[in-house]
Amino acid sequence: MREVTLLILAGGRGERFGGSKALYEVRGRPLLSYLVERVSSLSRRLIISVKSDPEIYSKLFPDAEIVVDEHEIYAPIVGLMSSLAEVKTDYVAVLPCDSPLVDPELIILLLRRARGRGGAVPIWEDGRIEPLLAVYKTDDLRKSILDCWNKSDLRVRCAIESMDIVYVSMDEIRGVDPELRSFLNINTQKELELLNELLGDPLPRASTQELP
Repeated sequence: MREVTLLILAGGRGERFGGSKALYEVRGRPLLSYLVERVSSLSRRLIISVKSDPEIYSKLFPDAEIVVDEHEIYAPIVGLMSSLAEVKTDYVAVLPCDSPLVDPELIILLLRRARGRGGAVPIWEDGRIEPLLAVYKTDDLRKSILDCWNKSDLRVRCAIESMDIVYVSMDEIRGVDPELRSFLNINTQKELELLNELLGDPLPRASTQELP
């Protein structure tokens, strides 16, 4: 895994969380810490892309390089553009901060499938793709994102449309992550409760409404 850098995007607004989703406490720990704990052994190169509070992230994750995205626009492609300049490896594994149960074996699978191509992106049976939980050829992604930026197209899909991407089916991914827990995104109270159950004994039940 020396050829891959882990890049976690943690620059979202987190409006329903009252602040950064990555720092939202789950069982007394930042949500992001669960993801870092699961994948950090894959590479000595870990970058966390943030919008603010780099000192907090540096203290919580001393082994990570914290890159501050200084653009005012909130979009994943902006965080990617800011952080990819710091990636020195041939490949980069892009990860969302709100997916705490990413299976390390999934990253290994995607890296294996990405070799010799522009990247490997999971795809659902209905055609939906997961471009923010994927592995890319660093130079190819950097160039494609810059092209999209120059065209004022801030869609991640824009970046990968011009790349040589191999799409990895969920059937193949189930071979390493049978319950597809890697794709659990924490956006609502219901999803937070599910995460608590998967982590162990559930916390006291809260409201069924979305997180504040």
